[in-house]
Amino acid sequence: MWFLKADDKERYNKMFSMFDKESKGHLSDQEMQQVMVSTKMEKAVCAKVWQLSNPKLESTFTKAMFTIAMHLMFRKRQDPNLQMPDVLPPELALSAASESQQVPMQPQPLMN
Repeated sequence: MWFLKADDKERYNKMFSMFDKESKGHLSDQEMQQVMVSTKMEKAVCAKVWQLSNPKLESTFTKAMFTIAMHLMFRKRQDPNLQMPDVLPPELALSAASESQQVPMQPQPLMN
């Protein structure tokens, strides 16, 4: 469900390039906040997406982090009843990354 298809990744990469006007390779947290506000998604959804795509609360969003955020929001927009995951799905993290990008990873819950 969360795996990122190549055409989706390409679309998100193009979107990232649009917002990364200075070709810095990242967006500031303020720039990312503007992107999220422009989606007109509910604040609770945006907050959850932010948490999943930037679990370390870094001040910048890499292209991989942006891709994860956009994919989560796109899936939610497609299916408003979709439950957002509690942790970043590994298949989304891995499919969003490229060779040169760091992927935000969260500790997985311990199984007893």
